[in-house]
Amino acid sequence: FFMLYHCPKTIDGEAVSDSEDFNKKMINKIGLVGVPFTGQDETGAPEPFIRYSVCSDFLNPEFEQKVKSALASVKIEY
Repeated sequence: FFMLYHCPKTIDGEAVSDSEDFNKKMINKIGLVGVPFTGQDETGAPEPFIRYSVCSDFLNPEFEQKVKSALASVKIEY
């Protein structure tokens, strides 16, 4: 399944310029790869998004803990 997120403004206190920049930082920090793209907000203005795809059994407790630990290791702010 796919999960779509608004692109955060910072990661670990570092400014994020766009969804491509955020994706590169997430890959470097925890190895999580997303699909960056630019959508539109309700006014039609460009808005950065990041999409993630889950390709494993997230109900597997070992996998779930690995993902939660990796995400908890970075501080993301919107």
